[in-house]
Amino acid sequence: MNTYVKKKKFIPLSELCQLLGVKGIKTALEWCDKHQVPTTTVGNKSVADLFFVELELDRKAIVHLKNKYPDHWEALYHCYTHNDRYGFIELAEIKDSSPILKPKTKVQPKSELAKKFAAS
Repeated sequence: MNTYVKKKKFIPLSELCQLLGVKGIKTALEWCDKHQVPTTTVGNKSVADLFFVELELDRKAIVHLKNKYPDHWEALYHCYTHNDRYGFIELAEIKDSSPILKPKTKVQPKSELAKKFAAS
């Protein structure tokens, strides 16, 4: 029994237009050229490589994660791609918590009142 499920490799330009929110196929082709997404014709349809389309659409999310969480952006991106909201929040909260900073200098109270207050 074959359990391998092949993911869709190409996306028709008509679907890409809807995904990008543009009206014409020519605009989608220009977007593909600008972002260096390979396009081809399969049968009588113009299609784009789905892997590169998703890569370009995720690029802004990757840049944002790299800037905000430079040490662990890969794990957060993994949660993002697998729609794991709980895992994303857990990782972001754990990694975001910064250690409590302790003062390096010790302040000595000068007045008697301040000394009594500090002792209590």
